[in-house]
Amino acid sequence: MSRGKWLALLCLVPFAVFFFVFQIAPLLWVLIHSVQSQDSGWGLANFNKIFNSKFYLQAIQHSLEISFWSSLFGIVIAVLGSYSLRKVDSRLRNFVNAFANMTSNFSGVPLAFAFIILLGFNGSITIMLKQAGIIEDFNLYSKTGLIILYTYFQIPLGVLLLYPAFDALREDWRQQLAILAAYRPAGTDSGPARHLCHSAGQRPWRLCHGLRPDHRQLQRIANPDCGNGLGRHQP
Repeated sequence: MSRGKWLALLCLVPFAVFFFVFQIAPLLWVLIHSVQSQDSGWGLANFNKIFNSKFYLQAIQHSLEISFWSSLFGIVIAVLGSYSLRKVDSRLRNFVNAFANMTSNFSGVPLAFAFIILLGFNGSITIMLKQAGIIEDFNLYSKTGLIILYTYFQIPLGVLLLYPAFDALREDWRQQLAILAAYRPAGTDSGPARHLCHSAGQRPWRLCHGLRPDHRQLQRIANPDCGNGLGRHQP
């Protein structure tokens, strides 16, 4: 192994130690003590206690519900936001990406304190909504309040995760999919490939005009009847 690779591995050691101490070691500690009880020693007594306790089962149920709904709302909003960012002006896109990057790191105690100030029992927004008669009461520590809190935290993370995927999609990929008979509703195409050809008795609509010569050649292979007089053309 070359000297450069040894130096790279040496630089990786602090990160590996940090990762083991704060990630792997706590996980191993929890796994070992989950099958070790002070009363009965090694066994599944702890799991038996959990699944026979209504308190623990209720806590698990509420945790799963909060996780499911906050993840669902967060991913839906993040998908719509990431797709919209792909279509807007670059300045606005850069600003929103920078804002999402900043808010994704705004978590933990500062985020909890900010929500207590804004949406707590005596939070500023809560009081304003009560005075306006929009709400009668709001409990940030209820299931609904925690769903709102976690949804807010997951939206910027979802945008940072999904936007690069949308940004990596290329327009010529869509045209190539259309060439290979991928479905696209008529009248929704834009750009140079906006003319559709539909062969007699065949579906779906296929792009055949307004494409580059190599794309037209692929279209003739995928749909021989397209462009030879058998198909009808629509703008």
